[in-house]
Amino acid sequence: MILESEADYAAFLPEDLPEPITSPALAKAVHTTELCARLYLNLLGKMSVLAESGRIGRYKGWKRTVLCGIRG
Repeated sequence: MILESEADYAAFLPEDLPEPITSPALAKAVHTTELCARLYLNLLGKMSVLAESGRIGRYKGWKRTVLCGIRG
């Protein structure tokens, strides 16, 4: 698998994940640790796939800026 665009990276986010996205919510949705989820959210933020939308308690909230489209 080759990841060529921001949309390719955005495709790894569950479509039904509500916004704002937090690391605990992503971790639960994809069955991983909060640390891995936080690192992935920060990576997507650096790539401008996500944008910070404020804080939810002690967690950063993120919103999608790139839509992944239809998966095949």
